[in-house]
Amino acid sequence: MSMLGAIGPSVEVHGVYDRLTRQGKAVKAADRIARREAAERDAGSAAACDGLEGVGVEGVGLGGGAEQGGAGWECSGPGGEADSGAGSGVPDIGDGESVAGPRTIDGRDAGEELWFDQRSLDEIRTDLLFDMMLTSTPSVDTTSGTVEGGLGAIRAHVQVTVPATTLAGTTAGGAELDGKCAVDPETAKILTGNAPGFDRVFLDPIGGAVLAVDRRHATAAQKRYLMARDVRCRFPGCRRPARDCEWDHREDYALGGKTDVENLGAYCKRHHTLKHAAGWTVVQHPGGRLQFTAPSGLAYADDPPPRVVFIPDPPLQPGSPAVIAAPF
Repeated sequence: MSMLGAIGPSVEVHGVYDRLTRQGKAVKAADRIARREAAERDAGSAAACDGLEGVGVEGVGLGGGAEQGGAGWECSGPGGEADSGAGSGVPDIGDGESVAGPRTIDGRDAGEELWFDQRSLDEIRTDLLFDMMLTSTPSVDTTSGTVEGGLGAIRAHVQVTVPATTLAGTTAGGAELDGKCAVDPETAKILTGNAPGFDRVFLDPIGGAVLAVDRRHATAAQKRYLMARDVRCRFPGCRRPARDCEWDHREDYALGGKTDVENLGAYCKRHHTLKHAAGWTVVQHPGGRLQFTAPSGLAYADDPPPRVVFIPDPPLQPGSPAVIAAPF
């Protein structure tokens, strides 16, 4: 846990605290209403169940002259659902129409789980403050002409280092808010689940020094380079543009392959799947040259498409005409 403090004009500071208090009390009031309504529903459910058990509803015709043979309604208790012992469990209502869906006495769906706010007023105030500070937009924004989306488009960023064993659940603890403090495993897992990407950090097994860092997905700069180099899907015979392709690791990232331009290539979705699922093997040589081996054993070589290269005109020799005639 950490503490954030702010020093400002007394009127504004007390106004912020008062607004947070009023909002917190409104949340608590809404929670009390929800609790009261749930208690009333449960009380009504219990009364309805007691009434049904006393009457023993069986063989009651609800219209059309047809009887419900052995309907036998049951109540599961307060807040529970009423079940029927009949074949389909759906009673006839007059002209043959039936009531579909879950059958409940208190109006809630079967199995619906109630949730009540157990936070204290101080906890609610803190959560409201963080929520507004992290997501809201200032009422006065002078950056709208220079910052795309204005101040409301700016999002908070933190960097957390989490051991792979903590995410796998084999060890507890160890996560760190870089340069600041420790982070509990539950918070670390939530941040990891919502993160758009990960940096894999290789450490020295003895001293713990950082040896290398890479990530699963290619960076924007790598994608620009690969689109310029590959131009198209690199699978033999395919001409789909590289901008519409996926970026494949020749050596799987999960097996230690690096996210590097010498280990990446453009493949359309179809051939990306085929490469992995059908048993093709690929050897990547410097410069992007790929050597494919099909499951049949046949080999295919694929070079990056040649690019148009413009060379300067040769310098004019003394006494040569200023204009060189075309050779055709």
